[in-house]
Amino acid sequence: MTAFIDIHSHHPASNVLSVVNCFPEEVERFIEKNDEQLCSVGLHPWMIDADWEEKLQVVAGIAAHERVVAIGETGLDRVCDTPLELQGMVFRRHVAIAEQVQKPVIIHCVRAFNEIASLHNKLCPKQAWLIHGFRGRVMQARQLIEQGFYLSFGKGIEQLHDTIQAVPLNRIFLETDDGNKPIAEIYRQFALQKNISIEALAEQISVNFDAFRNQSR
Repeated sequence: MTAFIDIHSHHPASNVLSVVNCFPEEVERFIEKNDEQLCSVGLHPWMIDADWEEKLQVVAGIAAHERVVAIGETGLDRVCDTPLELQGMVFRRHVAIAEQVQKPVIIHCVRAFNEIASLHNKLCPKQAWLIHGFRGRVMQARQLIEQGFYLSFGKGIEQLHDTIQAVPLNRIFLETDDGNKPIAEIYRQFALQKNISIEALAEQISVNFDAFRNQSR
C-alpha cells in the first residue's frame, strides 16, 4: 500500500511520509538530526517578533535545501496580536522566497481568507499554495479551489462532511498538525466520508504531493 502522507506535522510518526513543520531557529538542527526527514520552514504569524527579519534570512538561507519541500507555515491570522499589515509583509516575503527556490507555500489562515485570496490574485504565484488545517464552509472551499489552492484537512474532520464532499480529490491533503490523532485515523475518516477506499485515497494524495511539489517545473 502507498505510504500515508502527512502534509503538516509537528509529531512525525514511523512509516509515514511526514512534512515536519520547522521554525527558523530549529530547522538547521532538525535537518542535522533527522536523516531523510522532509520538512517545511517558515515564520508563523504568532511568532513574528522584533527579530523577524533575521529569522526570514534563515528561511531564505536554507529554503533551497533538498529536504525542505515547502515554505511555511506562514500566513495571516486575525486573532493574533501581530498587526495584520506586518503579517502581510512577512507573508509576501515568504512567497518571494518560495518563488525563488520553486517550492510551494503552506499557509496558516484564520479569518483572513479574503485577504489570502486577494494576495494570490495580486502576486500570481507560479508555486502552489496550500491552506493547512482547513475548516471552512463549502462556498469558501470552492472559491479557493477555483483559484488553484490545495486544502489540507485534519482537526475537526468529522464536522466537515459537506465541505469534504465539495472538494475534488486532486486538491486535498491530510495532516495531523499538532494533534494526537494518528494520520491513519484521519485517512480512515476522510475515506469514509468520501466513500472511497483508504488505498485509493493514499494513492491520490501521493499523486497530489508530486503535483504540489512540481507545479511550475
